[in-house]
Amino acid sequence: ANAAEALSQGELQQVQLKRWVETTPMSYLRRIRLKTAVLFSVSCELGAILSKQPVRSAKELAFYGENLGMAFQIFDDLLDIQGEAKEMGKPVALDLRQGIVTLPVIYALEETNYDDRIVKVIKGNVDDRSVKEALLVIKGTKGIERARKEAESYVKMAIQVAEKVKNEEARSGLLFLSKFVIERYH
Repeated sequence: ANAAEALSQGELQQVQLKRWVETTPMSYLRRIRLKTAVLFSVSCELGAILSKQPVRSAKELAFYGENLGMAFQIFDDLLDIQGEAKEMGKPVALDLRQGIVTLPVIYALEETNYDDRIVKVIKGNVDDRSVKEALLVIKGTKGIERARKEAESYVKMAIQVAEKVKNEEARSGLLFLSKFVIERYH
């Protein structure tokens, strides 16, 4: 029930912040924690509970899931900027076109002092030429690299938890998922 409530709050925040150029890294991270990371977290915690693990283990796995979910969402947002439509199965820059401001875009906006080409697209000027120009500006900044490093830091935190899991099969699965989240991006 708490996860469902958090997911709803995250989705509402995304709607409220749509086309909001001044979105901060902190508000972005809070939003993805609610709308994505909480689902990963509760899934891991429930797995521990259903397998009759101690409460402490369930909480640790919830932390693992939260960090993995944060990384997954940041990497997904990076793919939205850098990916290929054929590989992703959806148009490139879909979030940007919809006015959803993601971490690489936030960092690019900060670095470029709110470049008009990015701002125009966020605010709704989504013709293909404008989107391509905005993407070129974003890709010319350190925003993508900064967001990638942030995502990798969340994966590292998840791996630290996974490495402590005593059950070899469970530990192996958790480490595999952690690596998958990174490899999916590359």
